[in-house]
Amino acid sequence: MKWLMFIIIISASVYSGELSLASAQRFLIQNNFDLQMAQEEISKSSIEIKSAKSSLYPSIDFSGSFNYLSEKSKVKTTIPNLVTLVSEPGQHDRTEFGADIAYPLFTGMTRMNAIKSKQVVYDNNQYNKIIIKNRYSFILGITYLRWSLAVEQMAVRENNVNLMKNYVSQMTALQKGGIVVDTKVLEADAKLKAAELEFILAKDLADSLKTEILGMAGIKDSNVIPQKSFTFIDSVKIPDSIQINRNEIRLLDNRMHLLDLSSRILNSQRYPLLAAVAGYRYANPGLNQGMDEFMDYFIVGAQLKWNIFDGFKNRNERAALEKQKNITSLDKEKLIDSWQRSLRLWNNQVSSADEKIKAAEISKAAYDAYVVSIENSLKAGVVTNLDFETAVSNLTLANLQVEQAKFNKRIAVLNAIYVSGQDINFIDN
Repeated sequence: MKWLMFIIIISASVYSGELSLASAQRFLIQNNFDLQMAQEEISKSSIEIKSAKSSLYPSIDFSGSFNYLSEKSKVKTTIPNLVTLVSEPGQHDRTEFGADIAYPLFTGMTRMNAIKSKQVVYDNNQYNKIIIKNRYSFILGITYLRWSLAVEQMAVRENNVNLMKNYVSQMTALQKGGIVVDTKVLEADAKLKAAELEFILAKDLADSLKTEILGMAGIKDSNVIPQKSFTFIDSVKIPDSIQINRNEIRLLDNRMHLLDLSSRILNSQRYPLLAAVAGYRYANPGLNQGMDEFMDYFIVGAQLKWNIFDGFKNRNERAALEKQKNITSLDKEKLIDSWQRSLRLWNNQVSSADEKIKAAEISKAAYDAYVVSIENSLKAGVVTNLDFETAVSNLTLANLQVEQAKFNKRIAVLNAIYVSGQDINFIDN
């Protein structure tokens, strides 16, 4: 498995070409450190469940001890009306080897509640991994959309630079022919410099966003471009309410359940603990008239432990857990209210974006007709090449406005999906 992970990471580092949003998410899931740590937490909590279940089995212990006593064992024998005899048949040392098996007969359901608590922690770690995956996928999606738009803007700015270069050339030729004054050339050159600056800024933004994408996806190759495919975002049904069973709510509900189980464990500590014990010994206990001889013997018994007073510690801890449950419940209500308000906001943004897309497409259609008309005028010799190139440039800007409007809608849709609690999965689309 480690070799497989190594191969996946290496393959990601040499990725180049057209990078789709689905591919970027796939690399993100493979290489994200927080997701890897979340998976380790799941594995750890699975082991902790097994550890908690071990309390249902009896425990077996081996022991050994050696003690030196300042006094020997004494045997006192009294003969009525005659004499009292005292002998010391034992030795100063006591050596013991043994094995014990113990099993708790009653723990006040502490063990079962502890096992349930570990299962709840395991479930929470599962939910948390999905939450982390959706959060990073959301950030990836937003950044990818910005990167795609920035690349479009960079192309438009580059086209504008080329147009301005042609404009400078034409003004220079006209100036040499004495048709225009020097200021026209200077004006054209200033516009070119401004266009070049806009291109540099657009390129810097695109490169910066690309670097963010590559960092999130774990890709080191810089020769990548965005793929203009947003199937998941464009085809998803816009949610009108939050998901009641979303993982964040499950996580909060489980936290409340975990607090309840912790309260039950504390409550069970108010009851006595009873355990059965059986053991085998090989020792020189001095049982035979105080003699120091070694013997083997068995012991069977029961142990009872009951805390009668702890300074109200248990009661105060249970009261604190109840307060924490109230805090968690209020936190849940606060988050639900926040999600609902945010969802209404983003749904309004989606509706507004639809209207802007329609307006941008109408504007683009008008520029399409204008370019066709001015192209015919160019063929008739009525306008210049510069007029035609300017019209084409305006059409390119109109196309960019359409893309900008679509970008705004996709941003709103992705926010609505994330706020509603739906799973963000670009890979399957």
